Amino acid sequence: MKNKLTCLMLSFSTLFLSACQNAPSKDHIALNKNKIDLATMKKGQEEDFYKNLPKDQWLYLYFQKDQHHFAYISNYTSKRWHISMALNCKDPNKKPYFLIEDEDGADELKAYDKYSDRVEFFLDDKSFADPFHDDQPAQFENFKNAMYKARVLKIVNYMNELNPETGREEETVRREFIFQNKPAELLKLPSDYCKSDQEDDDAESESAEDAT
Repeated sequence: MKNKLTCLMLSFSTLFLSACQNAPSKDHIALNKNKIDLATMKKGQEEDFYKNLPKDQWLYLYFQKDQHHFAYISNYTSKRWHISMALNCKDPNKKPYFLIEDEDGADELKAYDKYSDRVEFFLDDKSFADPFHDDQPAQFENFKNAMYKARVLKIVNYMNELNPETGREEETVRREFIFQNKPAELLKLPSDYCKSDQEDDDAESESAEDAT
């Protein structure tokens, strides 16, 4: 009898441990809550849909139809702007990217903008300069790994302004954007919202045409 009870207890313990190992973790459940299927958005209600999205957190927004799947990661703040960021690209031939837009969808700040003044990224008040700069791949990797652990992302856009007292141009803060970096694990997921070299060439051509 004692041996049978021992065997039953061992069997129960094995089943319990197996169930615990296979049960979804709290982090996994939290990540799933932040994944939003855009197919649930009703036609004609797009504006209300985006206004009602959870604020101050990363969201994995995706759309899947037949064999086509498109996904991107965004963070909508309680302010008047939101950021879309791709640290990992589905297409290895494309580059990581970020874009900050206002509530009307107008561009505020974006990666690889040759016509913008200096941009600086801070993670928990530690500066990472501009990690999206083309010639700094090692710095981008450091930034990416730090993003997975940081609590707050701050992006500062500077501008050169004439100081009337000195008569010289001095760098001042133009805009400052702050985002709560949670759940940061979402940023590990591959995104379609990346940049290609061809898009850069097209943008330069359009700018050149506008200037003529």
